[in-house]
Amino acid sequence: MWLATTSANAGTLSGTMYRDPDAGVMKWVAANPNDSRRNVINTNIASQPAARWFANVNMATAASEVGSYINAANAAGQVPVMSVYGITNRDCGGASSGGAPDLPTYNQWVRTFAPALGSQTVIIILETDSLALLTCLDANGIAERNNALSTAVRDIKAANGNAKVYLDGGHSAWNSASEQANRLRNAGIQYADGFYTNVSNFQPTSAEASYGNAIINALNSAGVTGKRQIIDTSRNGGAAGDWCADDNTDRRIGQYPTLNTGNANIDGYIWVKPPGEADGCAFTAGSFQPTLAYSLANGVAAPSSSAPTTRAPVTTSAAPTTRSASTSLPPVSAAPRVDNPFVGGKGYVNPEWSAKAAAEPGGTRVSNQPTAVWLDRIAAIEGTANSQSNGPMGLEDHLDAAVAQGATYAQFVIYNLPGRDCSALASNGELKANELSRYKAEYIDPIAAIQGLPKFRGLRIINVIEVDSLPNLVTNTNLAACAEMKSNGAYVDGIAYALNKLGALSNVYNYVDAAHHGWIGWDSNSGPTAELMYSTVVKSGSVNNVAGFITNTANYSALSEPYVKITDTVNGTSVRQAKWFDWNMYADELTFAQAFRNQLIGKGFPSSIGMLIDTSRNGWGGSARPTGPGPTTSVDAYVNGGRIDRRIHAGNWCNQSGAGLGERPTAAPASGIDAYVWIKPPGESDGSSSEIPNSDGKGFDRMCDPTYTGNDRNGNSMTGALANAPISGAWFSAQFRELMANAYPPLDGVIQTSRPPTSNPPTSNPPTSRPPTSNPPTSNPPTSNPPTSNPPTSNPPTSRPPTSNPPTSGPPVTGSCSATYKLINSWPGGFQGEVTVKAGSSAITSWRATWTLPSGQTITQLWSGQLSTSGSNVTVTNMSWNGSLAANATTTFGFLGAGGDATAVPTVTCT
Repeated sequence: MWLATTSANAGTLSGTMYRDPDAGVMKWVAANPNDSRRNVINTNIASQPAARWFANVNMATAASEVGSYINAANAAGQVPVMSVYGITNRDCGGASSGGAPDLPTYNQWVRTFAPALGSQTVIIILETDSLALLTCLDANGIAERNNALSTAVRDIKAANGNAKVYLDGGHSAWNSASEQANRLRNAGIQYADGFYTNVSNFQPTSAEASYGNAIINALNSAGVTGKRQIIDTSRNGGAAGDWCADDNTDRRIGQYPTLNTGNANIDGYIWVKPPGEADGCAFTAGSFQPTLAYSLANGVAAPSSSAPTTRAPVTTSAAPTTRSASTSLPPVSAAPRVDNPFVGGKGYVNPEWSAKAAAEPGGTRVSNQPTAVWLDRIAAIEGTANSQSNGPMGLEDHLDAAVAQGATYAQFVIYNLPGRDCSALASNGELKANELSRYKAEYIDPIAAIQGLPKFRGLRIINVIEVDSLPNLVTNTNLAACAEMKSNGAYVDGIAYALNKLGALSNVYNYVDAAHHGWIGWDSNSGPTAELMYSTVVKSGSVNNVAGFITNTANYSALSEPYVKITDTVNGTSVRQAKWFDWNMYADELTFAQAFRNQLIGKGFPSSIGMLIDTSRNGWGGSARPTGPGPTTSVDAYVNGGRIDRRIHAGNWCNQSGAGLGERPTAAPASGIDAYVWIKPPGESDGSSSEIPNSDGKGFDRMCDPTYTGNDRNGNSMTGALANAPISGAWFSAQFRELMANAYPPLDGVIQTSRPPTSNPPTSNPPTSRPPTSNPPTSNPPTSNPPTSNPPTSNPPTSRPPTSNPPTSGPPVTGSCSATYKLINSWPGGFQGEVTVKAGSSAITSWRATWTLPSGQTITQLWSGQLSTSGSNVTVTNMSWNGSLAANATTTFGFLGAGGDATAVPTVTCT
């Protein structure tokens, strides 16, 4: 890409256009040194400047995106060329559809980035096809678009008087010259410097020059003088034909870019459409395709070895200023390799997550914390503006933002293996089990190319590699999908490839996912897992391709259990025999991570490796947090009464009720631990509570359904999941609020919640958040379900009402109701109960269930209702979503209890 930085009189340009080192072709050339097509593509395309397209209408990032590009061009002493492409109803809904939702938003977007254009020359190609293609607009729509374009031109000119702005002139095989001149006048060309033609098309330069001369004559006749033309010559050296080159082999690049045209009416021959980027009929519009690039460049004479000529056009009366050509940004000093990349550093705060967190009541207390960005599909690399589970910012956008923040490190999750999450459904991936080649070429290679850009050398880039993948090959091969992934080797080969490519970058630190203690905390699981991790990393070429490993990613396992130690005994019986532990070797995540690190070192890893622990949702604070050991009547009573982790079962992993924010991100908090990190951004769902059709490829797992009674991987227990959760990665406002309320250590300040105070926080509806990375097994060895998918970083909050709203205060009950108590399950020291509320012969709009607890009983957790207690008296009121019942309709709520005689059935009254 070439962008100008010299000033000149209106309609005359000089200088060297900016060759953008971040262009798609540059990334491909850097990532594919041994490709047979590389030399042709590098010589004939990558060596030349082309425009940078700005098509992402995002107010939050517009100024930084434009400013970063303009500043880089200015620093190189070159002229930037920007194709601004965000008009409402863009491309009339065709292959490049999109743009701003409405024209006022469009003009606000332009005003947002315009100040970042600086004060030096910049060439603006404003809204391709916006005037030539009007078939989708009525007369009012055309008038509104014309006004928006005219306003945009003036706003850009007001911000930078040296900006050269050109409006859409179509091309010679489209509208007549007189018709296009009329359209240009209606859109305010009098305020612009001229018009462009042939953008993304294939008409010969001679035909375009004649067409442009006819438009200029028509404009002159109408009293609009001094306007000049730019011609896109990026692909007009071969056949013309239809608008799409994705499926053609007879197109070729045209004249190499230059601002020295020798024609008084033509300001430049510019590659506005970067050669090799798809049109959209066979590949995703705008994506770089080496096959297309090679077809365009092969057989074409190479450019001269010198930089493109920068002589002033013949119409210029004064000698132009010229600067020496530059092919890259000024070098950035590489960050020195360190043992622990978190020490002495400032973490990148993802602005997409931060904005959602800050919008919640009290959210500003944590919205400045560094969280990871999940790259859970190929499209996430470039950003997905209309996704529920990814944001419009792509990988490079985030890295640019990290540099702008002055961050020392930025965290990313690499999460797109073929056959991903073979033991779960909510986070299945886009790549089929046999698509390892796509994983390498379309996912890892582009990530490596972006992370390896010179401008990011001073930033420590931390990658969490493929959550839950390798542990599944150890514990879950009884499942057909996992058995296939073990058999075809795609998990191992994919991770080895990723480590090899990313580990070659000196400022990149890779941490491989190692599940959590509730999954591989048995010797029969941890030993084989450590061996598999060692052999996989060795296959990558070097054990130094990893900086360490991470546990508890997207999970809820308590960091430390202060009142229950795995070495404790109760009346001579080891607590390992408790149902909760099921003979596990570890009681919490910290002791497991430290011990597993020693196992890994014993397998052959260097002692310099460190561990990370995801503490984003394992705080377990609030009123339900134990303050001391449980009773010593039995090992189960002792463990259940004293454990910090309040889940129904350690195998429950989805949107867990009662969870809280854990330790804030901290460097080097304990021996062998590089950092406590927030890899799962709090507030992003683990998976939907019910099946939700979506275009993000997210499935439905019953472990996210609060009414599901479980399976053998969670002891056939209730899931403990919050209700009304959106798809994995989408924002779950209610869960985020609960996470803050139950944070441990507690957050500073008190935020009033709508939930009435209770001694036991409700365990079920709402907060959402990405599913933890795997369900712990219930027996030795565990099987475990992994996380349900990468949390998206920028989806807007869901419209679902939180389920923890207080009882409705609307119309009073208009009919009677009854309630029936049922004992679902019991075990020494505890039990599970359920109450069914039934409306009478008339509909009701709210309900209240009351009973007196039998002697010695307490309720420790309750879902699908709001609990309050006074001594032994229990009152449960409806949630906002289950209060209204039609005549004879029913709803249920459930709870866990402790103590007393579980078989004692109380009488429940409903009013």
